[in-house]
Amino acid sequence: MLAPTICLGILALAATALGLFMLCLSIRAICSAGRARTWPAAIGKVDGSSLSATLAPHEARPGGVTLTYRPHIQYYYEVMGTTYSSAKFGFLDMGSSSESWAKQRLALIGARGVVTVYYDPANPSTAVLDRRLSLAMVGVGLGSFFFLGCPILIVKIWLVLSAKGHL
Repeated sequence: MLAPTICLGILALAATALGLFMLCLSIRAICSAGRARTWPAAIGKVDGSSLSATLAPHEARPGGVTLTYRPHIQYYYEVMGTTYSSAKFGFLDMGSSSESWAKQRLALIGARGVVTVYYDPANPSTAVLDRRLSLAMVGVGLGSFFFLGCPILIVKIWLVLSAKGHL
C-alpha cells in the first residue's frame, strides 16, 4: 500500500498536469479566436448536420456514466474561386450534457441552410462559424484551478495531516 504522502504527491502532480493541459488548450483557443476577429467572412452552404450522443464513465460517481451531446455540421464555402469544406463550429468544439443546447445549436444552423463562415486569409481551409470565446474562458478558469488551486489545497491538507501526526 502506498504511503499517504506519496498518494497526495501523485494527486497533486495529476491535478497540475490536467490544469496545465487545460490552460494550454484554452490559451491556444483564445489566441486563435483573437486572430479570427479580423478574419473575413464568406457565405457557406450547409452540406449536412447531425447530433451524436456519447456515453462515458462519470469520474465523480464510480460506476456512473455521463451522456455528452455534440452537434456536427459539414459546410462548404468559396474563397477566390476555390471551394473549401469544414466541420468546425468554433475553436473549442466541445459537447454538452444538455441535449437541448446541442439541438438548439443545430437548429440555428439547419433552419437557415446558409451560414456565415469566418476563414483565415493566410490559410482559407481553416474556418469557423463561431468566433466567440465563452468555452475558452471556462477552460482557462478550470485550468487555473487545477493547475494552481488543487496542488495548493493538497499541500495544505498534507501540512495539516503532518502537524497532527497522521503522516
